[in-house]
Amino acid sequence: MPEVRDTRSIPFRDPGTRGLKRVPDAARMALQAGLDRFVPPVAESAAFAFVLGCGHSGTTLIASRLGNHPAIALIPEETNLFEPRRPLAGARRFLVAALARARGNGRQIVLEKTPKHVRVTGRLRRLLPEARLIVVVRNPLDTCLSLRKRGGTLEEAIRRWLVDNGAALALAGDPLARRVHYEAVTADPETELRAMTGFLGLAWDEGVLGTASGYAATGQKTDNMRLRAEQVSRPITQNSGKWREGLTAAEAAAVRARTGALYARLGGRMPE
Repeated sequence: MPEVRDTRSIPFRDPGTRGLKRVPDAARMALQAGLDRFVPPVAESAAFAFVLGCGHSGTTLIASRLGNHPAIALIPEETNLFEPRRPLAGARRFLVAALARARGNGRQIVLEKTPKHVRVTGRLRRLLPEARLIVVVRNPLDTCLSLRKRGGTLEEAIRRWLVDNGAALALAGDPLARRVHYEAVTADPETELRAMTGFLGLAWDEGVLGTASGYAATGQKTDNMRLRAEQVSRPITQNSGKWREGLTAAEAAAVRARTGALYARLGGRMPE
């Protein structure tokens, strides 16, 4: 378990899959679905909030800044709690303990960030029907370039952007979900973070604008998350347009053709 000295943060111990590890995948999923039906929701589910969306869209940046609020207890790593292979019973045990620890430290809200949770909000709502969701969207050109740099092909990056942002669009109209655009956050951090803080039911605190303290680079399990933790410790600056040098004209055209319609439906404006 990572060492966390900041009382605003909650260390994460993976609840795992326990006795289901040796069961074949198909049988495990069927058995898991049956068992999950008997797991009751977490009381005080309104005390939980999640930052989610496509990876490399600014989710770590936003979670890190919100985690600076004195009323928020940040889980300083991605938990993947609601991944379909994970039992909801284990997730529930962790969430109950996390809330108790947060309250013991005088915090009102537990905040977690796993981008791919955008795909499993049904499972999340099964345990936490009143949790608030901050759904982050970033222009597909910069997002796909960043995803490709991490590893993989541009085609894989486009597919992931479409899947995750399709799930983000499905949350439109949900009063407990707020969509935010990365470009707006980096252009005017205070205005956007004030709005998010209000959405979480909290009064504004100037500390939110400070450099991130909840994500310690030394406590992360992967090179990618160590890099992200280091990056979000810097002041917020506008960071869009790298695709102009990182993508060829043909690659940029392919991204535009595949993602443009969905991005427009999400309220985005494709860069020229």
